[in-house]
Amino acid sequence: FDVCADWKWCFKQIEELNIDKLLTSGQKKSAYEGRDLIAKLVQLKTRVGIIAGAGVNNTNLEAILRETQCKEFHSSCRVSRESKMKFRRLDIPMGASNDNQNEFLIKYTDKNKVAELVNIY
Repeated sequence: FDVCADWKWCFKQIEELNIDKLLTSGQKKSAYEGRDLIAKLVQLKTRVGIIAGAGVNNTNLEAILRETQCKEFHSSCRVSRESKMKFRRLDIPMGASNDNQNEFLIKYTDKNKVAELVNIY
């Protein structure tokens, strides 16, 4: 949906396929940037539930909810920590596809970030 050329046509297809939920950033890099389209989708008042997602965090959730009237949102609440692995073969990448990825970082959902969003919601 977020990369389709005609969102109205695509949304009609979503309805016709009886899809229950649409996770969307409003065709922008983040849900905050796409909040205008997200609000339009919510205002359609169809049976398709709209879930605002992408870049949702404690600094923008309140505005996203208020401005879109969206009832659901998605956030990874992701943080990273260094692996405790001691032996590292830096000359043989095992999954990192480019130099910008650190394969020794572990990404996980932070329960404190989740709690912050729950308090805002």
